[in-house]
Amino acid sequence: ERQASRQQTLAEAREKIDEDLIRTATSEKMSAVAETIVETLPGTKDPEAVAKKHMGEYKVVEAAKRGSGEAPREILEAVFQLPAEHADSNSAEAVRVVDLANGDKAVVRLKSVTDGDIEWLEAGEMQGFQDRMVSSRGRGDFVALMEAWKEASEVIVNPELQQQPQ
Repeated sequence: ERQASRQQTLAEAREKIDEDLIRTATSEKMSAVAETIVETLPGTKDPEAVAKKHMGEYKVVEAAKRGSGEAPREILEAVFQLPAEHADSNSAEAVRVVDLANGDKAVVRLKSVTDGDIEWLEAGEMQGFQDRMVSSRGRGDFVALMEAWKEASEVIVNPELQQQPQ
C-alpha cells in the first residue's frame, strides 16, 4: 500500500538529524587527525607511536599484491598509486590519506617496492597482462587528449540549454 508523502515532524526527524550531525563531525575530526599524521609521519622513526598518540591502529602489510586480501581494496589501490621512487625515503610523497568504504580513514605509507616476478606466468597470462596494460595506457592517453581539447576549445554554452530538464 502506497502512502502519500508528508513532511516529518521534528521529533520524527530528530534521530536521523542527530546521526547525520554526529557522522559529519566524526568524519571532519578523522580528516583533521589523518592530515596531522600525514604531516608527522615522514619525520618519525616510530610510526606505531604516532598512531597510538592519535588513537589509531598501526598495521604493517608485507609484500602486498594488488589482488591480495591482506588489506582493504582502497588501501591497496592507494599504495600502488604512490610513486615508487619515494618508497625508501622518508618523504611526504610516500604518504597518503585513504577514505575507506566504511567511513573510516587510513594513513598509508609506502615503505619499499620490489619488482614483480613474472617468470612464472604462462604465455596466455602474460599476453593478457600486456593487453590490459596497453588498454589502460590507451584510455589514459584518450582522457588526457580530451581534457587538452576541452581546455583549448572556445565553446560557449547557452545557459538556458544547460538548465532544461532531460
